[in-house]
Amino acid sequence: MKQNIKSLVSGIMIGTVLTGGITFAKTGAEALEAYYSNIKIYINGTEIEPKDVNGNTVEPFIVNGTTYLPVRAVGEALDKEVRWDGSTNSVYLTDKKEIPQPTATPMPTATPAPTCTPAPTATPAPTATPKPTEKPALTQYSYTTKQILQISGYKEDAIKGELSIAWDDSETNAIFTANMRCNNGGLGDYIDCEIVLTEVLSTDVNGFTGYFDVSMNGKLRHNDIKGTVTLDGAKLSLHTEEYDYRLVAMLPIEEESKTDLVTFYSLKAIKLNGEKASGLIGLDFSEDRSNPTFSGTVTVGEVKYTLQADEILSVSDHQIEGTFSVFCDGEPVVTKANGTIEDLSAPLGDVMTLSIEGFTPLTLRVVEIGY
Repeated sequence: MKQNIKSLVSGIMIGTVLTGGITFAKTGAEALEAYYSNIKIYINGTEIEPKDVNGNTVEPFIVNGTTYLPVRAVGEALDKEVRWDGSTNSVYLTDKKEIPQPTATPMPTATPAPTCTPAPTATPAPTATPKPTEKPALTQYSYTTKQILQISGYKEDAIKGELSIAWDDSETNAIFTANMRCNNGGLGDYIDCEIVLTEVLSTDVNGFTGYFDVSMNGKLRHNDIKGTVTLDGAKLSLHTEEYDYRLVAMLPIEEESKTDLVTFYSLKAIKLNGEKASGLIGLDFSEDRSNPTFSGTVTVGEVKYTLQADEILSVSDHQIEGTFSVFCDGEPVVTKANGTIEDLSAPLGDVMTLSIEGFTPLTLRVVEIGY
């Protein structure tokens, strides 16, 4: 009985969230004909006496062939937290959070008085041990970014919004909010999703674990679900244990080595003349940033292009000017045409643009930087 009711409740909640559907119910007063026939409730073979919040007995009844049970009494009998939200006319049944009971501390045993011992001989001071390389402090991950790459299976080009995270100096408290608008399957309508951190449970060098609230279209869908945020360089990933929410974003992390000159970019093609593209392009510099090389492939649908820089004419802090060639299935599309690579100082996760005369504009995202 307990397992069946828990499965029914979970199925209703999960079905509502995953489909994004909303069930409309009646409001107001309506006269109903209820039948009482001394209905009994058993949980795992044990009869329970249903009572309301004030301790008064509440008897189940039947209306139009449907048996109605008091949700508070049944939920508490199944060891659930039962909460009524009057602002939305909603009943919430959630697992109770167990609080570990402190164990008794044994009384300390008496310590014998120390005996006189000769003064120790001086020992040489230990030599300094090099400190192991550690990941950046969590306070470094205090940024706002619009580079949200994934949320619960939506593709990158279907997501608009931003994520912000800010830590205090103690690295024990954070403000974490993600607001996103997702194109609902290309049907012309949108789902507004908000994920907010409500409590930090633990932190380590890889990120942190906490409780999160999830809202859809302005309505709270999940309250205090446990999730883990993993930080890997500029990549932030959130995964919740319940309902399997997944979020991936790129943070504009300022690394110490960023003061050095960039000698290598790995660029991912994302759009060619507004159409979705894929492929990787490498941009390599010499130590003095002269004579860079630029080459790679871009695929749009079933068409594959090969790009290369023939001659670099000038290099500045923000752009490269030169001549470029583009080939499609070995046949030239443009050869030694003038072109520019803009936003050369783009950080990890940001975008560059390549414009070549006689060819469509190409948008590239920075996925790796070398110094």
